[in-house]
Amino acid sequence: MLASLDPVAPVYCVHPGRLATAADEFLTGFPGRVLYAIKANNDPVVLDALYAAGIRHFDCASLREIEAVTPKYPDATSYFMSPVRFPGDAGAAFNDHGVRHFMVDSVAAVAALVREIDTDRCVIFARMAVSHELRRPLTAQTRCPESVLTSTPRTSRQSISFEIVSMVPSIRRTWSTVPTTATVATPV
Repeated sequence: MLASLDPVAPVYCVHPGRLATAADEFLTGFPGRVLYAIKANNDPVVLDALYAAGIRHFDCASLREIEAVTPKYPDATSYFMSPVRFPGDAGAAFNDHGVRHFMVDSVAAVAALVREIDTDRCVIFARMAVSHELRRPLTAQTRCPESVLTSTPRTSRQSISFEIVSMVPSIRRTWSTVPTTATVATPV
């Protein structure tokens, strides 16, 4: 196909059937929520195919990505999963687009987030960057110190989640961190 086109600009070759198959494998094989990271491929054809296949949760790294998802897929959930945001972006995501899931990786990020959103109505993810070698206690390997957990504003409906997968190279090591993550969260 490419040889016959002889393109001078990049060409997308999208296989909606393969996207649907991959989405189905994740949706049926993973016991939790499946989030598609918009930064992996934000082409509207790809997003439409994944949405048609049942993906309803989107990992957004910027307000612009949230703005691409929310109006087009009103029943989908956007997660603002970038711990670094421009001032005002969290507030715009919360107020204008109904985003209720945010990521932090430091005490300063919690403080900034509290100034922009109603934390009583949100889930705040504390990002834990885990080393490739799980020989040290998980608390010693996090970029999110325990002080983030203990300084997070307390509410009657507070919920804290952990992203432990980002820096772990194998599924066996990923699953081995789950019990340890629970011990970090228990004191909270």
